Parts: sequence; structure tokens; C-alpha cells
Amino acid sequence: MSESTKAKMNVIVVKDRLEGGQQGYQVFKEAYENGAKVYGLATGSTPVTTYDAIIKSDLDFSQMTSINLDEYVGLEPTHPQSYHYFMQTHLFDQKPFAQSYVPNGMNADAADEMARYDQIIADNPIDLQILGLGQNGHIGFNEPGTDPAMARTR
Repeated sequence: MSESTKAKMNVIVVKDRLEGGQQGYQVFKEAYENGAKVYGLATGSTPVTTYDAIIKSDLDFSQMTSINLDEYVGLEPTHPQSYHYFMQTHLFDQKPFAQSYVPNGMNADAADEMARYDQIIADNPIDLQILGLGQNGHIGFNEPGTDPAMARTR
């Protein structure tokens, strides 16, 4: 990736998760107002307060696309621990998107699912990506020490 195509990372330090959610919402709103159409979304506790603020807003995603970051292998989308279920209950039921993609955790062929998801992302370039941060320092399930040269989807 050339310097001109690298995404800029802006680090914002906040006092707690509520302030973090509000800051996240402001970033989301700014992207929306600047024409973002495709949103990469994360699950877990990190984005919940941002999603809460989005739900309370007047932002309309009925013409937008979401591409979710992750899903557990072997869980049906209706399973309460699946990330599909998480997104339905924390965002999509209140703020539906025109199209929402979540990895298919039930696809028995992981390589096929990774290729399918890479194609979805290629067909729908992400304008804004929300990532979760783990207590061990992982970012979006990229564990510390993960080789950045690995496949985009894994």
C-alpha cells in the first residue's frame, strides 16, 4: 500500500466508555455527513455505546451497507452468542441498513467463506471501519503478534 492510499489513524483518548461512545458517534456522524455509504462494523463491548448513540440519532442507514468484522464458526445466526444476533439486537433492529453482511459461521468450508467475504469487501469498499479493542491489546481480533501479511479475511 502506498503512502497516499494508507488510511489515517486518529487516536482519541477518552475518560470512559460513555465518552468513547459519544466520540465514536461523532466520527460515525462525520463520515455519514461526508458521504460514507459502506460501514465496517465490529461487535463486542467496545462499540455498544457508539451504537446506542446511533440508535438515538436521526441518521438513516436505509440506503447504506454494513460489513461486519467477525462471526464465530459453528454458530447459527439466531444463536444468542453469534455476532449476527449481537448486531441485530444492538443496531440493525433499530437502524436497518439496505444491505448487511456478516460472515457465515455455518459455512463448513472456511477457505470458501474467506474468499466470499474478501469479494464482498472488494465489491463494497469500506468508507469507515469500527474496530474493537481487547484487554490483551488485540484490535478487531488481530491478536498481538499477528502477521499483517496474513490473508485479509481469516
